[in-house]
Amino acid sequence: RLWQLRSAARKSHVLGSGHLSESDLEQWLNAFTRCESSVETSASSQSDRGVSRRGERRSIVTDGDTRNERDCSERGSSPVIYRSVLSPDVIASLVARRYNCDQSAKCRLIQRGDNDTYLAVTPDARFIVRVYGHAWRTQAEVEFEHDLLLFLASKGIPVSTPVADARGVFVQQVEAPEGTRCCVVFEFSEGRVLNPEDDHEAMLWGCLAGRLHAAADTFNAKPPRVFDTSTIIDESLARIGPLLQHRMPDWRFLQAVGDELRAALTALDECGLDRGICHGDFSSKNVHVSDEKTLGVLDFDD
Repeated sequence: RLWQLRSAARKSHVLGSGHLSESDLEQWLNAFTRCESSVETSASSQSDRGVSRRGERRSIVTDGDTRNERDCSERGSSPVIYRSVLSPDVIASLVARRYNCDQSAKCRLIQRGDNDTYLAVTPDARFIVRVYGHAWRTQAEVEFEHDLLLFLASKGIPVSTPVADARGVFVQQVEAPEGTRCCVVFEFSEGRVLNPEDDHEAMLWGCLAGRLHAAADTFNAKPPRVFDTSTIIDESLARIGPLLQHRMPDWRFLQAVGDELRAALTALDECGLDRGICHGDFSSKNVHVSDEKTLGVLDFDD
């Protein structure tokens, strides 16, 4: 396999161009081989026990609740599945059951990412359903986001607000193979994506950012996530470091950049840097325009 990979890489001019070294190729191949071996061993073990690999990975709806078959967890402390995508049928069943919707509700996955986003359609309305990544956000973080959205809406800021279920609960919990994931239903934001090249829409966009931040400054709840030098720099380096031990010059370069950024941010703090709640991803794709003059903001997860 290594010879085949090297040959293919040379033919595509990858090797020798600085994009991929032979040592990297060898390392990735070894990792792939170990993974392949682990999967084969796992499949063999499951076959001996009479359990299908597909069965242990799917989420099923039983007795009205979403549950997960977790035979795989018996093999050891390390999870087998780190990231799953729940079936749209599971989400449709949850919406119909918890929100007293018609059982004819339809659902489809429209975006995968750190969170998975679904479009749910009932005979009366459309909704956006967001299933947060298992290790991406805690329930406290999700609840803070939605308390903020309800507060902003009360201040006249056009945001996509969460929808409470029949019990008055905003944040649902769904069991997935990797663990419990938070799930929230949002109002559907009508309109089209904002065009940043249009002067009028760009002006509305900037005005909306100012109104949003001014309103958020009056929200008194303490955020569970704070972006400072620890979260922005230290945590990032801690994650990257183990992956660059075979490329020490690059690792030392990133450490030096981190030191420079830390010093610059500390100096700004000492000068009285203004802090407050911000959207985090206020790009044009997260701002919708309807009737050419009304804007709506969505995707506050960042």
